Amino acid sequence: MKTKIAGILAFFSFIAFLLSHYYPLVDVAVMKEKYSYSESRFVDVNGMSVHYYEKGAGETLVLLHGNGGNMHHYMPIMDELSKHYRVIAPDYLGHGLTGANKNNDFSNEAFIAFFEAFFDKLELDAFHIAGHSMGGYWTLQYAQKHPKRIRKIVLIDAYGGICPEQDYGPLFIPENLPLAATFSSYIFPKFLVKNELQNNVYFPVSVSDALVTTHHDLMSIKGNRMYRKHFFGFDHPRSEIDGSKLDHPIYMLWGEQDSVHNLCEANNLKSRLTVQDVTILKNVGHIPMIEKPVDTQNTLLGFLAD
Repeated sequence: MKTKIAGILAFFSFIAFLLSHYYPLVDVAVMKEKYSYSESRFVDVNGMSVHYYEKGAGETLVLLHGNGGNMHHYMPIMDELSKHYRVIAPDYLGHGLTGANKNNDFSNEAFIAFFEAFFDKLELDAFHIAGHSMGGYWTLQYAQKHPKRIRKIVLIDAYGGICPEQDYGPLFIPENLPLAATFSSYIFPKFLVKNELQNNVYFPVSVSDALVTTHHDLMSIKGNRMYRKHFFGFDHPRSEIDGSKLDHPIYMLWGEQDSVHNLCEANNLKSRLTVQDVTILKNVGHIPMIEKPVDTQNTLLGFLAD
């Protein structure tokens, strides 16, 4: 009898869990209504409607967000940066209001082709560029191919360093689990988004409820939730970063407590590039723009004014 009651309770608890975390995929148009700002712009890039945030005037500064992020990561520092520069922050392939790449091609070649077309569409000639995490990797990849279009480079906790003590074997990706695509099309617990964000920062309190809601919503756009499944199906070799092809002023900003791309990786990346200056922010994890926005914006402005 007790076993039967326990089974019934477990069943109804499971149903309650499903109902409480029911959040089905939506068309990008739904989230455009909620997250388009007066500074939001949309431009056609190879048949894809690409969202970017633009504010300010003067020399152009492009900000590339990290893997699984979106341009909102830069919002805490956008106002101050835009007082000094024309700031452009896109949502790239599979992220934010740009949404999915329909052919699910997330190779290095696809990303560079995307940035080439996007920058051409905006008629950007010579510009500064800052890239966070994987965005730093794309920054260096693009600069290697188009050195004359880039003025100064800022790497923020960037992907690309190689730490000898670290295992770079296959990652566990929940999206690869059986039925993950079907299940996640309807059920998407917000606490999973919160946990992932908090695991990327040093002080969990720096992750606001508003940021969690924004990520949760933007990852609910069709194609965005399963982005990582497709992304990690392609190789993105760290060894492709070649400092001999870069003669730009390069600056590095890193969180001392970054557990995603730690200081060992930072030091390795630095050894392979000609770096002008490095700033390590204490008590900061992987997303300094969110964790210490004032220190981050002041450091960026100092780098660019150097």
